[in-house]
Amino acid sequence: MIRENNYIAEQTEKGFQVFFQNNMKSPIEVSYDDFNEFANRYNRNLAEGKEPELSDKEKLMLSIWQMILIPDTTTH
Repeated sequence: MIRENNYIAEQTEKGFQVFFQNNMKSPIEVSYDDFNEFANRYNRNLAEGKEPELSDKEKLMLSIWQMILIPDTTTH
């Protein structure tokens, strides 16, 4: 699977600062608390058999989360 991301996420003390390569969107802050809340809600929905509807920020968090959790031998 080939996935092209149009952002760069820089890790900060409190989470990530996300910069978009097309410069059309303002940078977004994603905190570790944001990730925890999202992960809990996302996993709860999946466990209940619900298809989560994700906001743009949640889609971004899911993408970052997957890159963090996927082994480094996987090509993104």
